[in-house]
Amino acid sequence: MSARSRSLAMALSAGIAAAACADGAGSSDAVVRTDSAGVSIVELSALAAEAEWALEPVWSVSDFRGDPVFDIADVRLVSADRIAVVEGSQGGARIRLLDLDDGSVVSEGGGAGDGPGEFGFPRIAVALGDGRIGVWDSNPRRFTVLGPDLELVETRQAPGLGIAGVPSLHEAEGGLWMWKSSQLGPAAPNEPLRRDDGILAFWSGEEVDTITRSPGLQYLANGSIMGSPPWGTRGLSASHPDGVWLGDTARPEVRRWGREGLRRIVRWPAVPRPRTPEHDDEYLTLVEEAAPPGTPPEVMEQVASMLVVEQLPQWGLLKSSDDGSVWISVAPEMGMPIEIVGSGPERTWVVLDAEGSPDATVRTPVGFSLRDIQGDLVVGVQRDELGRESIRALRTVRD
Repeated sequence: MSARSRSLAMALSAGIAAAACADGAGSSDAVVRTDSAGVSIVELSALAAEAEWALEPVWSVSDFRGDPVFDIADVRLVSADRIAVVEGSQGGARIRLLDLDDGSVVSEGGGAGDGPGEFGFPRIAVALGDGRIGVWDSNPRRFTVLGPDLELVETRQAPGLGIAGVPSLHEAEGGLWMWKSSQLGPAAPNEPLRRDDGILAFWSGEEVDTITRSPGLQYLANGSIMGSPPWGTRGLSASHPDGVWLGDTARPEVRRWGREGLRRIVRWPAVPRPRTPEHDDEYLTLVEEAAPPGTPPEVMEQVASMLVVEQLPQWGLLKSSDDGSVWISVAPEMGMPIEIVGSGPERTWVVLDAEGSPDATVRTPVGFSLRDIQGDLVVGVQRDELGRESIRALRTVRD
């Protein structure tokens, strides 16, 4: 395959669109019991909440680089008055700090390169306390710590956990939680790549103190460079003040883990949703309509080969707030080519409190990708119909 074909294939593999959102209306009663291992199990009558919270705009920034087309990898609230924006390789591999009040640029740092304080392909930012920021660079697989003014503090090489791709990182007292499935490799050419049970590790920076394999929490992908197929991402994680929330989108449940192990399971009723030929036709039609003129046939064939899952997910995305609550997108996410530059759907979320009881339903706007939540503030990336990205802050209005 030519370099251009590989580039197109990788672009076509990025997922930015989603299936239509479920209504999310209604209410859910919770029944709590404790098993013999001391794990609390919360049984919900439905993934739904009676209350509904609104989101009102605070500010939006689309021209802080003089160019509204970015490669925004992450947006994270890192202090009481600062937001960190991670720009990937297309955006110059930089880190910028924005003022929380109006989105103005406070400082910037980084740059493309492999030297101290430089980045190859930065993807994730985490708040480390005292204004410090940690940045995961997936190209050299290292973790860079920056000070409150983005000055270099230290660079740490990632531990060798067999973690493929970009892990999820969650800040914790004394270290970081790292979550990802381990890559096993394809069984044969053109067959689906299945990764082993997910690895949840606690990394203190000097050594890995805790490693837990999460049975069944897997990541399923295609063995080619195409990456994730539609509905292919399963194992997802989100922060909790004393650990992490973990979920497998094939199951109607999420689980809360801490340093001492599994602490809480939240479940709701659901029925299997087999993938049908109609789902495949819908996906392939959208790909054909969106593919740029002259897309090589082998690229389209690889796109078609991504349809490997048998069941549609039970839910879509997982996010968390600093108070331990977890936001669950109620509709399954379907990966679509990046050339479909439409703004994406409105998403419906059910918010569960730190103990797993439903609080409210929230709807995020069309084209908005939620990245971080602290208190009533929600920040993320807004994408318009032309594919232009901006940073947007919203505030939760609770009845």
